[in-house]
Amino acid sequence: MTCRRIVVGLDASPASEAAVRWAIAYAGAVGAEVVAVHALEAPVYFSHPYNETWPVVVDSLLRGGVRRRFVEDWCAPLAAAGVLYRSVMADGRAADIRLDVADREAAELIVTGRRGLNPPGELVLGSVSHHLVHGSRRPVVLGPGEEQTAA
Repeated sequence: MTCRRIVVGLDASPASEAAVRWAIAYAGAVGAEVVAVHALEAPVYFSHPYNETWPVVVDSLLRGGVRRRFVEDWCAPLAAAGVLYRSVMADGRAADIRLDVADREAAELIVTGRRGLNPPGELVLGSVSHHLVHGSRRPVVLGPGEEQTAA
């Protein structure tokens, strides 16, 4: 008997909170394990005032702080709900990391928020959700960016 797995992408965005709530409900309904994924996109490059570009390498202190937030805060709803879950943090583009983890884990689906933390960056680079929907070999569930209220 194989274990059902779903991959959920987590960050500090409201859309990520909606995605993890959906993943918890689905995992509970079908008895799936949740693989919570956070991608740390590094290095980041900043322009220097004298036309040079400097890489800013994510140091161990920053990495440790992000890991702590990921495990203690963003994964907290999973622990509180009592669903079986694991956390994976890796360096790279968020969509690529989620697709790689979903393939490696033979996940039945990927859950992600519709909007992440960087809407202006999405205009230039494309959104994570767009990349997932068009690049995944498995179903992708998009959670809303904000709580929707009836008019």
